[in-house]
Amino acid sequence: MRIRKFAGYRPLNWSNNQYFTQWRGNMAYKFEEILQQLQRELQAGKYPVGSRFPSANELALRFNINRTTANKISLVLLNNGILRRTGSTRAGLTVADPASAEPVIKIALIGSITHSFFAKIASGFFAAAAKNNVLVMPFNPEFKQLDSLLRKLENSGFKGIGTYSFGKLDTTLPVIYLEPDELDPPLPSVAGDTRQGGHKIIEAIKNAGHKEIAFCFADVFSDPRSARIQGMTEAALQAGWHDVEKRIFWYHRGGNSALRVLREMITAYPGLTAIATDSDDRVFQLIRAGKQLGVPIPEKITPFGFGNVEQIHHIFHFPTIEQHPFDVGVCGCETLLELIRSGNSASEKSIKIDVELLNV
Repeated sequence: MRIRKFAGYRPLNWSNNQYFTQWRGNMAYKFEEILQQLQRELQAGKYPVGSRFPSANELALRFNINRTTANKISLVLLNNGILRRTGSTRAGLTVADPASAEPVIKIALIGSITHSFFAKIASGFFAAAAKNNVLVMPFNPEFKQLDSLLRKLENSGFKGIGTYSFGKLDTTLPVIYLEPDELDPPLPSVAGDTRQGGHKIIEAIKNAGHKEIAFCFADVFSDPRSARIQGMTEAALQAGWHDVEKRIFWYHRGGNSALRVLREMITAYPGLTAIATDSDDRVFQLIRAGKQLGVPIPEKITPFGFGNVEQIHHIFHFPTIEQHPFDVGVCGCETLLELIRSGNSASEKSIKIDVELLNV
């Protein structure tokens, strides 16, 4: 099944890139810590029933976080029935009366928000939940705690789970997988059509007249079923690069892998003019390596990425595949609710969302 992207997408705002490394490490901890603190304050009566709750700007200033994160925290409290809207979005939120709260479906979202791509998925998931009067509780457990969390969810009134980056979940609850690796056997999932994206990248490379190209893929995508890699290698073979396997250079996490990969590329292909990668993160790593080696990326060697990661494109301009993660989150939540209503009968439902190549 295929759907087009949802209307009304609004990209998240990001602060200075120089703080990105620190942000990735601290954001998930801050989110949960601040949410718990506000819940304690509400329970203690710091904000009386009917009183105005602090705005996203006020929360951002108080806790030294960005406005996007503050909005997510308010949305969790809203979905939990602790806050309520008094009118338009601009009117803000007030503290709800617990006695008047209507029962809502309770679902979980398991995954980290420490990367902008997954933060957008979570934003879409929360937005769809709010529209459907559904309570979403976010969780980001360590892998060793995952089984324990799943048992608690099964015994705590949760009706379903949305998840990304945790693989297949061993649970009796309905699950929707968001942007998963290829699942075998097929399971309910929503994802951008990265195979289509791979074809679009090679088509753009060919149309731009590039002859000497290389590929940089991370070992996390090394599964031969990886849709984005399949799309690029299929299209490259069709376009005439019959030695495509030799042109693939594998990036391994940690160390100076980007430096090693770039050295190997320019040694093997001195006339290199384009690099197709599996993500914008990979492009960013190659750009940094290029600055150390004196290799002009993206000025003379054009990189192609996946994800349209905003804090990277705020600084560097290069072609990328827009995977519409917000739409993935929206569709994922709505599909999960369908699974819950149907008793999980649509157990192989897989939805692909069209992707676009930007910045060509």
